[in-house]
Amino acid sequence: MTRQVFLKYFTALCEVFEKQPSDILVETYYQTLKGLSDEQIAAAVNEILRTRRFPKLPMPAEFLEAALGRKEDLAIFALQKVRGAIQRHGAYDSVIFDDPAIHSTIEALGGWIKICSMQEEEFKWAEKDFMKIYQAFSGKSVKAPTKLIGIHEQHNSARGFFDHIPKPVYIGDKKKAFAWVEGEASEKVLVESLLTMEN
Repeated sequence: MTRQVFLKYFTALCEVFEKQPSDILVETYYQTLKGLSDEQIAAAVNEILRTRRFPKLPMPAEFLEAALGRKEDLAIFALQKVRGAIQRHGAYDSVIFDDPAIHSTIEALGGWIKICSMQEEEFKWAEKDFMKIYQAFSGKSVKAPTKLIGIHEQHNSARGFFDHIPKPVYIGDKKKAFAWVEGEASEKVLVESLLTMEN
């Protein structure tokens, strides 16, 4: 989300709720909500204006819920997406989901290959952990691996066969997946360039 779009909607909301948009208030809300897209912040503000009955400015968590839905619902949807990807692609393909929180959650559970290799009974137990961990990551700006490595890539990389690594499979909204991966890559390049300058 661009700061300009955020300011447009947040300032309008402050007018409605008669709240002075101080620099500290604006920065606090922006830092919490900057993971949303321009479209999501617009939808969240519209939803709040349509449904909120209280005269106080909503907390950031309410913006996130209005934009993304309840965390429990999002976790269920994310789990269904993972199950579908396991059934369609399995452990051999490397994958990129359109939600970085899914990547962080799968890594916390041992990685893509481990998740795909679980027996049904084991996976049922892992689902409970997935739900809890995903809700902890969802809506937060956390560092997530930009790709979940499959068996083909793991084996070929270990043997130095870098020309024989298949392209990862995108799961969900490809544009959204590409956008967050590119954002992570750009930030990594920036950090590396700064470290090089320091040295």
